[in-house]
Amino acid sequence: MKSKETKDTLSKHRLEALLDGVFAIAMTILVLNIDAPAHLNISEPGALSNALQKMIPTFFNYVISFLILASFIFFISPICLLILKTDFIDT
Repeated sequence: MKSKETKDTLSKHRLEALLDGVFAIAMTILVLNIDAPAHLNISEPGALSNALQKMIPTFFNYVISFLILASFIFFISPICLLILKTDFIDT
């Protein structure tokens, strides 16, 4: 049976889409903040690997943050299955 949206209720799928959008934006912003080193001179042999080795802690922090956000999405999905309907709060 398809749920009907009325003035007082919304489809739970809109809430799920909102949550997915928030996490997608957060993950995108996280990835966009990765910067290449400004002083990178790759004309010398081994310069690229040295620069990347210096960035390992930064990459590690991004991977941990990305995995935390991914785990939130993974654990929120079953919770969304328990939502029967949503409603507006009048203030």
